[in-house]
Amino acid sequence: MISIPPQFAVSDLVNRIKTATSKAIRKKHANAIAPFLWGSRFWSNSYCAISVGEGRSIESIKKYIEGQKLPS
Repeated sequence: MISIPPQFAVSDLVNRIKTATSKAIRKKHANAIAPFLWGSRFWSNSYCAISVGEGRSIESIKKYIEGQKLPS
């Protein structure tokens, strides 16, 4: 979980994180991760951003994340 100031766009941060981690992991582990990619994509196009508070607990967010499925 992360916290960002409200003046920053969540989508920009997510895209930067996805780009940096994809490049780093591909550079070190290209052969090992190949069977787990979605075609040539490391990440799916989507992301989830949820605020904690206002009726949402950390536990409910963890449950949501654990319930996600791999794309077909």
